Amino acid sequence: MSVIDDFKSDKNINLIFNAASKMIKDKYSNVDTHDNDLINIIKSIILSICSDAILIKKIVKLMELNKIALSKIKEHYDGIINMQNEPEIIKTEEKDESMKYDSEQLLLKVLELEEKRSVANSLANLQKQQSEVKEPKQESFVQQSNPINFNVKILEKLEVLSREKTKISYKNIVINSYNRDWCNNPNRNKLSFTINIDLLKNNIKIDRLLLPKLIKYKTSFVTMTINNNKHAQKIIFVLKTSSNENAWDIWENVNSDNILLITNKNWHISFTDFLNNDLDMGQDNIDIIEVNDNLNNIYDLTIDNGDKMKYDGFGVSLINKYDNILIKTNLGDNIQGKVLHINDNILSVYIENIEKKILMNSSLLNYKGQYTIMMSYCQKL
Repeated sequence: MSVIDDFKSDKNINLIFNAASKMIKDKYSNVDTHDNDLINIIKSIILSICSDAILIKKIVKLMELNKIALSKIKEHYDGIINMQNEPEIIKTEEKDESMKYDSEQLLLKVLELEEKRSVANSLANLQKQQSEVKEPKQESFVQQSNPINFNVKILEKLEVLSREKTKISYKNIVINSYNRDWCNNPNRNKLSFTINIDLLKNNIKIDRLLLPKLIKYKTSFVTMTINNNKHAQKIIFVLKTSSNENAWDIWENVNSDNILLITNKNWHISFTDFLNNDLDMGQDNIDIIEVNDNLNNIYDLTIDNGDKMKYDGFGVSLINKYDNILIKTNLGDNIQGKVLHINDNILSVYIENIEKKILMNSSLLNYKGQYTIMMSYCQKL
């Protein structure tokens, strides 16, 4: 686009109009001028300038053409003022002399204002665009506020629960194999009982096992299976603590946070070794085949050792002097005796307030051969 085309463009006409309007407002406020009249004057002046071939040939810059147009606009309004006030020629010439400076300064000022306005408009447009860009995001955020708030609430709740985890009050449950009906279920590996806890309202976990110290020589780890006739859950235990001074070793759950998923209260528990075979844990209900009264409440009890496997499984080797032993009399009562001496399969036992005949055909349970299941539970959150 040429300089003449730029000079006649609507954009440039608007620029001259703004400069002329400012000039008229400052110096010709007494002249009644309408915007349409001023636009027509500007277009007429531009047309006259473009018709001057000599002038157009000399002028190569848009700024100079605009200054000439403003000068002619000033001359037009000066003529109107002169007609009203009959001004002196000298005064008019002085004004004409200063017109060159005033027009240039005025045009520069208008251009500066236009530049500022352009920058302001650009900033306004940018802010508007940013606002338009942000608004969908805000709308998207509002639309997603519910799930976001919901997730935040979940996270807050989990955080609270995590902090309160240490405050959760756990209660302990201790199950010992001697509490079973060991006469009808002599095998220690098989244990059945009903747990008196509402498993729908409470979480329960198996923490550890206390097993006779001979078990660690039979397997590297122990798998306990809990079966409720519908579902089964397996828990693996490894040896944690062993001491020659203690008859029982502590076996720890490899996953201490493993919550039982079984909700049926009727449990059937069994154990397997590292080969997934039934773990040999021995048995009780071994028969007393002979009783000798040594006076002073001391009786020699001869244990049936005819079945070598059953006898070894009873675990006489686990019993020490002054250990207690449980006796099921021929009347079906459970009484305790304290071992004073062991001679092969004969145990010398101190028993108070008992008659010899009641001990005949009785049977024994070895406390040292029993195991303990340590559990804990808490209310579900």
